[in-house]
Amino acid sequence: MKPILSIDVGATKIAYALVTNKKQISRVLITPTLKKNLVAKIEEIINQHKNLISGIGIGMPGSVLDDGTVTGLGNIKNFPKINLKISLQKKFKLPVCVDNDANAFTLAESLYGAGKKYRNVVGIVLGTGIGTGIVLNKKILRGLNGLGGEYGHFILPDGQFFEHFARKAGPFKNIKTAAPYLKMLFNFIVRSVDPDCIVIGGSWKEILKNEKALRNLLPRQNNNRVKTTIKLAKLKYPNILGAVLPLLRHKT
Repeated sequence: MKPILSIDVGATKIAYALVTNKKQISRVLITPTLKKNLVAKIEEIINQHKNLISGIGIGMPGSVLDDGTVTGLGNIKNFPKINLKISLQKKFKLPVCVDNDANAFTLAESLYGAGKKYRNVVGIVLGTGIGTGIVLNKKILRGLNGLGGEYGHFILPDGQFFEHFARKAGPFKNIKTAAPYLKMLFNFIVRSVDPDCIVIGGSWKEILKNEKALRNLLPRQNNNRVKTTIKLAKLKYPNILGAVLPLLRHKT
């Protein structure tokens, strides 16, 4: 069986690779994210591999409906609302799945990474923005409007998104300076979903070193720290793997 092409679209870069049915990932290639003509760039990457692949999985940094419609990208203004799944299936005659990139991260880590021992997992990707995803009973929660788990887009009393509030205070040099914002985020998560495990990854390198220090930021209940487990991401390329898992799981 031919591999599946995985494309992880980020705010500043696109990472892509081939993933086999055994979930082996080829060498990951990187190219800058285009603020304009992003769909054309995605199609260019697919064209380079179309004779080598049996399907396409894409993670997008924004809201994606269950049918593959991308309704908006937070860090790429003026991106058109488009059903990327149908558009690419028609053009390339291959199976396509499209999801939010944080959902892809969370799905991979919950099934094969740091959260695989747990039924209910929330994933957090700390990067240009704050991406989050929810897996309940090993399935992604997308929600009616594709907004399930979008904690970074919680609106604060002053009208700004939580991730914008945190971004203004960063970049954070250590966990001490990030603590007030992580405490708030953990509080949102625990008091809304109360998951078994929270898995954290992303580019905040100095923050993502100490699981014990992160656990100390969890909220309290009856003067005791809640029992939710905090884990650091385990997989090398969770977004790449997660973007294609719906197709791989369908085939196996």
